[in-house]
Amino acid sequence: MKLVIRADATPEMGTGHVMRCIALAQAAVRRGMQVAFATRCEIPFLRERLSAIPCTVTYLAPQADRDEEMAVIRAMMTPAPCAIVLDGYHFTLDYQQAIRPYAKTVVLDDHAFRREFCCDILVNPSTMPELVRYPEAHDTRLLVGHRYVMLREEFLQAPPARPDEHKGPVRLLVSMGGADPHNATCAILQTLAELSPDNVTLTVLTGPANPHTESIRQTLQTVRCAHTQLLTAVSDMPALLRQTDLAISAAGSTCFELARMGIPFFLLQTADNQALLAESLTRQGIAVSMGSLDAMSPQWSTTLSDFLADSALRHHTAARARSLVDGLGAFRLLEALAPTELRLRPATPDDCDAVFSIANDPQVRAASFNSAPIPHANHVAWYKEALQSGDIHFYMADNAYGVPAGYARFHTGEGRTATISVAVALPFRGCGLGGSLIGQACRMFLKEHPGHTVRALIKSDNIASVKSFLSAGFYLTKTGQYMNVPTEFYTLGAAGNDQ
Repeated sequence: MKLVIRADATPEMGTGHVMRCIALAQAAVRRGMQVAFATRCEIPFLRERLSAIPCTVTYLAPQADRDEEMAVIRAMMTPAPCAIVLDGYHFTLDYQQAIRPYAKTVVLDDHAFRREFCCDILVNPSTMPELVRYPEAHDTRLLVGHRYVMLREEFLQAPPARPDEHKGPVRLLVSMGGADPHNATCAILQTLAELSPDNVTLTVLTGPANPHTESIRQTLQTVRCAHTQLLTAVSDMPALLRQTDLAISAAGSTCFELARMGIPFFLLQTADNQALLAESLTRQGIAVSMGSLDAMSPQWSTTLSDFLADSALRHHTAARARSLVDGLGAFRLLEALAPTELRLRPATPDDCDAVFSIANDPQVRAASFNSAPIPHANHVAWYKEALQSGDIHFYMADNAYGVPAGYARFHTGEGRTATISVAVALPFRGCGLGGSLIGQACRMFLKEHPGHTVRALIKSDNIASVKSFLSAGFYLTKTGQYMNVPTEFYTLGAAGNDQ
């Protein structure tokens, strides 16, 4: 399936729509899909980000009328089958109606503003789905909830920040998004200047479309704290967040990035369409509301002082946020558009690098009993030996495009008990494919090696893996320790052999 993405970025509307769609484009490419991106975007930083994705990018002329634009979009939607994603409030009902006859249509909507829509899938990543109300539409599938938050690859692969380990002044970040058309940054800095927080190092981040950099620079000089710095259009946001203890953010997409990285934050509603996100994050205790730019809460500076002084309070708020957002929404949307059909096969020497990439992923390492990163040379030697060993039986799972979606490995050793190890590749996580991979691999292994019992050893805190094995027909046999780690031992039941 070809995926066409339509999103724009301007100083007025901000950069969030395009940045989110970059995450979607990255995910689609990783799954082997052909991607075409159509945008009105004159911001050099974003154009550079788009050029780094192996996809076709078409820059629409600012003066092009609707008919001209539609002609370009329809040409991009060949060959079939094709899906198109619309991310922006200006893609109104008539725009959707003009597109839908030509491709499966997806509309991304953050704030439940779509009272009328014409699409096959409507996505809203609200952290409180009960606040989202859409008119009923029998031919539209709703994907609503925090499971559909889409974050770029750099966030999915980044380890969480550990602000509790930092000693010294509190590292405070102020970021009002990619544009900040109303200069909310200066309003916040004026309050910080009144607080004069001596125990703080202050970083102010302005986005690539921010027109107020000079006034922000001047206002920043009035803030008295341990250290200040002004950054513009940072290319490695996760690295910056790993050096952050507390943040002040606009109630936009940056909130999800902060939550994923485990950074406690205050949020300011800078536009009407941010009201739903601000309310949901505040209700759940994930963030502290500062109110809106026009009516800032008089208590926010006092609460900020409390957070600056209390590391335990910061840690508790951050843990709640990180537990909610995994950022895998792009993969879940793609799974809804084109469900993955896993194709199992024996592993070959050509799979060495693919296995290394999956096995060395930070989340896979964290779930392993030996969590240390694997040197590539060690992996190459081990993999060659594993394929030649009579005790190790290795299977790869590909999707329809031949992209490795995961692997399963069985170690038999002595006796007739085989221990299974599995890993799902990043582009296929969060979609419920683990159980399918386990089930298919067990059936293939037992067909080739009848009479064996299959067992699995799982870290007790690895809830996702436990769910996958249970869905594949395994049952808990005992709990204990393995390599000094609390472990649950599972065995494949008779029903699992026949699934």
